[in-house]
Amino acid sequence: MKILSIRFLLAALFSSSFCIAQTPLINTPSVSPDGKQLAFNFQGDIWTSTIDGQNVKRLTVHEAHDTNPMWSHDGASIAFESDRYGNSDIYMVSANGGLPKRITYHSTNDYITDYTKDDTIIFQTRRDFAQVEREYEIHSVSDQGGTPSRLMNSLGFDAKLSPNGKFIAFVKGYCRITREAYRGSANRDIWLYNIAKDSYMQLTTYDGNDFYPHWGDDATIYFQSSQSGKYNIHKLKIDANGQKVGQIEAVTSFKDMGIFSFSVSANGKDMAMVQGDKLFVLNASSNTPKEVKLNIGSDYRFDPIEHKTYTNQIEEVALSPNGKQTALVIRGELFLRSTDKDVKKTVNVSKSAYRDRMPTWLNDSTLVFVSDRDGQNDLYLLKSDDPKESDLLKTLKYKVVRLTSAKEGESDPIISPNGKSIVYKRGKGQLIVSKIDANGKLSNETVLLDGWDTPGGVSWSPDSKWLAYSLSDLDFNDEVYIHKADNSQKPVNISMHPKADRSPIWSADGKKLVFTSNRNNGDYDVWFTWLNKSDWEKTPQDW
Repeated sequence: MKILSIRFLLAALFSSSFCIAQTPLINTPSVSPDGKQLAFNFQGDIWTSTIDGQNVKRLTVHEAHDTNPMWSHDGASIAFESDRYGNSDIYMVSANGGLPKRITYHSTNDYITDYTKDDTIIFQTRRDFAQVEREYEIHSVSDQGGTPSRLMNSLGFDAKLSPNGKFIAFVKGYCRITREAYRGSANRDIWLYNIAKDSYMQLTTYDGNDFYPHWGDDATIYFQSSQSGKYNIHKLKIDANGQKVGQIEAVTSFKDMGIFSFSVSANGKDMAMVQGDKLFVLNASSNTPKEVKLNIGSDYRFDPIEHKTYTNQIEEVALSPNGKQTALVIRGELFLRSTDKDVKKTVNVSKSAYRDRMPTWLNDSTLVFVSDRDGQNDLYLLKSDDPKESDLLKTLKYKVVRLTSAKEGESDPIISPNGKSIVYKRGKGQLIVSKIDANGKLSNETVLLDGWDTPGGVSWSPDSKWLAYSLSDLDFNDEVYIHKADNSQKPVNISMHPKADRSPIWSADGKKLVFTSNRNNGDYDVWFTWLNKSDWEKTPQDW
């Protein structure tokens, strides 16, 4: 099969801003020990500035992603993470800039969580129990390099050593921190490790996420939590034995959007936090965040326009009814290409800044696809806008028409074999069939399903009268169903097995249904079932 080669222009939106950016999208801000400087990630590099956002300097310039800077206690160096060799390792760089030094070399990812006053770097990694546990292991290494070692037996995240060296605050739980509204048993909580007693104690019991602990002093721990609604900074107090005392208090009170990340200086007083495209600093004595305007003026990090030739990474393929053209999806763009191997031409027919995908052919000169160009995923029609040339591969003019505008978005449209009906999904659980004419006008909408689960692997029967799909039951087991397209009959479960059955496809004569199932030793194989009893009862001689 011939490898497809496709060329188009990519606008590098974030790296092409040759201007002073007043509200750059930075992350992981870190305050220097003296509270006078900031280090942060921007455009995949490490930058520094004064605490008021002035005198901005870029410390690293590398095509890899450099992030999560942390200051040494003397303020002379900054440790950070980078994937320069394929996975995240820890590096050191002078606070004045220079050539970074690599500290860790393992093939797994290492994420820095603390830089202690005795020049030890604490980091989380998955080296020993990657096949057993989901949570990370806590390791440490000298900032001069050397062999890392396990710091504590417990698994967890975000380990921070107390200023007096007696405790380690860390996090247990594995819910994604992007789930700000999550409440449940997978939530993250703050725990405390007593080094002398080799004992552990849970400090927070909120059923949402508590994470990113930072020490203010030997008795104060700041952390990020959604206890007050959105992600805000909270604090708790402990006594000399590590027991929590008093109530947890909210330090910040953002209500429209939670913070993304924050840090506390080694002085225990100065904090920095990011909320969307806004950077704030806060002194513990005031509890009033102050917005900082970063004035970043920089040259292009990479060329603002990049020419790319794609020989792979084709996300979707749709063959035209006559088999002469193929619609391809690459990076949210629709392309057309002839199936004739001698025709080299490939045409971008969408050319938009939006995400265009899920193409299906209405006829040999008309595409239906999904796009978010009007704010949500809707169905659109694409055809030639040249009355003298209807061939999408030859015309120079295209017309895009919006077909749906419901409150919920649509996805996964599939035109029936006779070209007169279309099935698509709306929202999370609706499966809808509509009539569609040659101009793309929809009519006679019929809702086949409206439930909690989204049907998958939807396919039409050859006679355009039935649909097959997979759907989960209340035990989250996928079953294969066939469903009359006009909804005149209830769906019929044709797989009926406790293992997962998915991706049904009709035989050309409509007598068999082929699907994948892991019912044999847990491996997915191809299975089929007869749809008519008389066919199933036939012997090889009868055929």
